[in-house]
Amino acid sequence: MNKNKATFRKVKISIVFCALFLIAGITANNLLALLKKEPEKVEKIQAFTTVKVQEMLRENYREKIKGYGTVEPILETTISAQVSGVVTWISPRLRRGQVFNVQGKPQKLLQIDDRDLRQQFISAQANLQKAQAAVKALEIETYGTESLLNNAKKEWQTSKRELKRLNKLIKERGISPSELDRQVLQTSQSEKEVLRLDWQYKSQLNSRERVLADVALAKAQLQQVKNDLRRTTIYTPFSGYITDVHVNYGTRVTPGTPLLRIVNTDKVAVAISVAASRYGQIQMGATTDISLNSGRTWRGKVIRILPDVDTQTRTFQVFAEIDYQQMIIPSGIFAVCYVEGLIFENVFVVPRTAVIDDFVFVARRLTKYKNKAKVEKRRLSIRASTSEYMIVDDGLKNGDEIIITNVEEISEGSNVGIFSGYETSKQR
Repeated sequence: MNKNKATFRKVKISIVFCALFLIAGITANNLLALLKKEPEKVEKIQAFTTVKVQEMLRENYREKIKGYGTVEPILETTISAQVSGVVTWISPRLRRGQVFNVQGKPQKLLQIDDRDLRQQFISAQANLQKAQAAVKALEIETYGTESLLNNAKKEWQTSKRELKRLNKLIKERGISPSELDRQVLQTSQSEKEVLRLDWQYKSQLNSRERVLADVALAKAQLQQVKNDLRRTTIYTPFSGYITDVHVNYGTRVTPGTPLLRIVNTDKVAVAISVAASRYGQIQMGATTDISLNSGRTWRGKVIRILPDVDTQTRTFQVFAEIDYQQMIIPSGIFAVCYVEGLIFENVFVVPRTAVIDDFVFVARRLTKYKNKAKVEKRRLSIRASTSEYMIVDDGLKNGDEIIITNVEEISEGSNVGIFSGYETSKQR
């Protein structure tokens, strides 16, 4: 009996201790809970779309007008024969596609037989010498006749004075009539000699003019033969590449026979077709960026603007010159061109892809999450538009970050994540 009571007492004591421990644990837990700092409330971030943004800054923007064109040579020529003969020599380099670099010294391309012309040259030289000798002989004769004429005139004047004196004497009966008659006859003969020599002198002067004309003709004929001799040798007229060769060794040619065609390699032009609405916005000398199919880009300048518009394509043509001495650009190759146009001052330049119905989305970065932002919708005041950009006067501020990608997937108030590839308006 006593043993059962002792056991019951132990159980009772155990229960009491367990209850005390339980109460103590609950109390300690509550105390710890009171001492623990409540966690900060975090704004719940909704699902977001990742976008790229571009910082907007006011700037002076020169428009680049896009056009398409083809390359064409500024200088090309078909060299034709100017004399008749047989081709006796052809340069081994005279082949299609071969490039000739003149560099101040023309290179020989082919030779036409010049033997007949050399004989003509000798004959022309002889004719000139003969004509020049005739001029010298006639000059000597003319000089002699002129001297005789001057002497005859003096004798005639003397005879006339003597006749006048005798006429006075015969009135005074100082001489006989026969003496006067002799003086009259002598004076008449002197006059006839003067007239004869004067006619001879003038005839010689006329003959001299005719002989001088023969000399001039002989000189011209000699020069013509010299020119023809020079034309038997064909040289490169400028640096360029050969596109066509029309003759071979032994070919007989006549004046006008095409020999070859060469295209200048120093400069080319690009005929650019530009929308008619852009007429008047491009100036002479405007810088032009020209990209070819090869991926290379050249810079050129506008050298001509055609003053008419194609009624079918509604375009006008602008010609830009390229200096391309480092390599050959083949004629006819397609090119994409950007020509300097108007200058817009103090504007924002917005990519067209970022604009929807004259609105853009601006990213407002969250304070605690620099790579996340709220979307704000802005209406733009657009001054002009190009194929790639909108020229904006108002609706934005310096430093605004506009969203330039995934604009179809967002709306005002949307949460977006900003892609790390940040751009500015200066990185266009």
